[in-house]
Amino acid sequence: MFGKRKADLTRVRELDEWFEHTGDLRFLHEAIEQIGPQIEQRPELLGELGRLMVTRFVYTLSQEDLDEGVLCLRTAADNLDPDSAEFVNLSILAADALVSANEWFTELTGPELGDTYLDEAVRLLTEAGRSAQTGPAVVTMLMRVQLRAIRFDPAQDEVLPGVIARLRATPNAELWLTSALLLQHERQGVPGDLHEALSVSEQGAQSAYQRLLHGVALQRAGRLEEALDTWAGVAGDPGAPTMVRISAYHHSGRFSAELLPAAQALVDELIASAVTPQARELWLTVACWFAPMTVAALADAHQSPLAAVAFERARDTSRIQLHYEPHWEPFDIHKGRWRELARRHRMPRGGFLPGLNMAELQGAASGGPIVLCNVADNRTDAIIVRPDAIDVLPLNLNDVEHQVMALRQAQLTCATALRSRDGEAYQRGEEVIVAVLGWLWQSVGAPVLNKLGGLRPRIWWLPAGPLALLPLHAAGLPGMPGMLDESVSSYLPSVRHLREMRLRPQTTRQPEVLAVGSSALPFAKEEIHRLRSSYPSTVELTDPDRELVVRELGKHQWVHFACPMGGDRLALRDGTLSSLEVARLGMRQPELAFLSAGDAISPGFGHYRDVIGTLWSIDELSAGRLVEQFYTRMRDHGSPPLALNEAVRELRNQYPAAPGLWAPYYHCGP
Repeated sequence: MFGKRKADLTRVRELDEWFEHTGDLRFLHEAIEQIGPQIEQRPELLGELGRLMVTRFVYTLSQEDLDEGVLCLRTAADNLDPDSAEFVNLSILAADALVSANEWFTELTGPELGDTYLDEAVRLLTEAGRSAQTGPAVVTMLMRVQLRAIRFDPAQDEVLPGVIARLRATPNAELWLTSALLLQHERQGVPGDLHEALSVSEQGAQSAYQRLLHGVALQRAGRLEEALDTWAGVAGDPGAPTMVRISAYHHSGRFSAELLPAAQALVDELIASAVTPQARELWLTVACWFAPMTVAALADAHQSPLAAVAFERARDTSRIQLHYEPHWEPFDIHKGRWRELARRHRMPRGGFLPGLNMAELQGAASGGPIVLCNVADNRTDAIIVRPDAIDVLPLNLNDVEHQVMALRQAQLTCATALRSRDGEAYQRGEEVIVAVLGWLWQSVGAPVLNKLGGLRPRIWWLPAGPLALLPLHAAGLPGMPGMLDESVSSYLPSVRHLREMRLRPQTTRQPEVLAVGSSALPFAKEEIHRLRSSYPSTVELTDPDRELVVRELGKHQWVHFACPMGGDRLALRDGTLSSLEVARLGMRQPELAFLSAGDAISPGFGHYRDVIGTLWSIDELSAGRLVEQFYTRMRDHGSPPLALNEAVRELRNQYPAAPGLWAPYYHCGP
């Protein structure tokens, strides 16, 4: 029996070595399958299993691998003498995986999840630091954690020189010394830091991550061709951690389009082979990193049709949850079921629905032009799709992020001023919104309309990046015709959505209307009252629970939500209800959703043919009036985009100097 166990472990190590040489994850999967079933009889193998699982996490970003791997490593360490070298090694290995998770998850999903992992890493390193066997590796890891804190808190810059000094004095710390020097050069611009980073990054073991940082140092030193060659080597190394390869592609893509097709192919492969929903969502996020670069490169090469096709393909990533959401089972590696799960839950090839071609895009523009707004690091373009042409219009949006921040601050100023009845502060906030709308007109609205020429009864907008946070539909200068006057604007999650919604038949009979109100919104009761003046048979639910809302939604084609929202989630009395949950109800021809308390364009409710929403919180002064005007016009002619345009223009005519009251309302759909 002992001989068989020894042979099994030998096989595991052989598979691990093959993986290190080839980068083929199949060897790592098989190694984990070999060792997993033995754990109950041989708990001493927990450390080996944990090492294999955190290694696989580095390549797949599977949170399950990370959590189970760290648990195995911690459990194995708990069974060891704290003063043993193996205890320190296992603690460092677990901490390294957790800090990597912090780096990558913070980049992809925000700080919440990443910070949790960083706290756990600090705890493990603190315990290892108390061991009699502690050494330079623990110091290096602690300095790495300190660097993470400094990167996200410039107020801690004063401790950066101390971190650099300790790393200089620590053996085998070249990688994180390079990172610290580059961070200090970024913050302070001292040439000596860059020269030292170049020198240090050429030393040591030359890991993939170190070569990546060496490329960054080369680029900052003005040696771009060498940097591109270095990044190409890292990106093409199948043995490099996946996120390091992705980062190399990303760095390279900021300066050259040469590697972008290979980057897209790698991300497509990762999306298609993801075996957990969380890993799939992370790779979809990564795909969105490269989309603006690819579109910008095609636009720069005067490949307008290909740029439009690439833009639309990327937009489909935001709709995959609605189109492809299988029943996922728990990822159970100990039973060796990863291959079965991968086969059963594989996404459409490349992780996307089949992309629309140029002819299909142009056919979708038969009802009016479609404007795709791409924002990349090096350029911004409006890609204008018409039945007879696809054109690229370069835009000058150098200060778009400043405009977004100004608008957000103005919204907050107005909301605070209304609560405190501070008329002067409210006026200052509205003046900023007026300025933002004017900037939008001059930077986007007027150039696009001039390019189109002639009559433009409808325009569909697909803004990306920071432009998606701005009211393009309301762009205009005070006292002059603006976008609201020149055309009826709508937004789309993708061109595919427009094509699909046009195929859906509209009801010709009196709609069945549901109104969901919340006492948390002061204007909810007034809104619903004015809605019922046009549709008296409206079913009203006040402060309902989730179960009642779900039951009633299936009976109604129109729904008016006058309840708090956060993103795509509705706040109800006993919890939240997401747009994805609503989409899965299998409703009969859902036609119209009015989201009166939204804070962004909500493509998640795209299963409704038409969506009316708000880009920021609205005031009760305008809410009831606009709702009444909108539903009155819907009763008269039944066109949601036209009804909203007319209602917003009427409200604007009453309050021309207060766009905060009327500019946030938007239409999404055909």
